[in-house]
Amino acid sequence: MSYKKEHQACLCCFIEFQYGFSVEFDSRGRATSFTRRALLDTRPNDIQRFMAFCAFGDPDYSVHPPANHRPTHCRSSTLEAMKRALSYYVPHRAVPWCNNQGNPTCSAPVNDIVKEVK
Repeated sequence: MSYKKEHQACLCCFIEFQYGFSVEFDSRGRATSFTRRALLDTRPNDIQRFMAFCAFGDPDYSVHPPANHRPTHCRSSTLEAMKRALSYYVPHRAVPWCNNQGNPTCSAPVNDIVKEVK
């Protein structure tokens, strides 16, 4: 898997959030490699919960119906950057999300949370 420094930190935070363990780093500051299976098992709901946690501090925040509180932890541009960073590492990133296959960052739940923050 190719390495891109600015995207690696976001992927590490997402994996820590999803699996609940700390990511190990080597002497060059790079995280350990993640398995292809772990990346293929990522669902849009996982990414939506991660983004809701980053923006609202609550992973179970629901955009339907819209709540009265605004995001306090990050802006929509930050969520869009997270979306790009996670998409960089998705094995099938050129394929849109359909029938539980493809790029989960291109799905409706992920786009809804970004729109809600805007």
